[in-house]
Amino acid sequence: MVGAKVKKKLLYKQEKTFFFIIFLLFLYRQQEKQYLCTQSN
Repeated sequence: MVGAKVKKKLLYKQEKTFFFIIFLLFLYRQQEKQYLCTQSN
C-alpha cells in the first residue's frame, strides 16, 4: 500500500512538471511570435 502511495505521488509530481514545461514552452512561443512581429514592423 505504501509503495502505491509513493508511486501515485511521484506520478503526480511528474505530471505537474510535465504541464509546467508545456506551459513554459507555450509562453516562449508566444514571446517569440511577438518578437518576430515587432522585428518585421
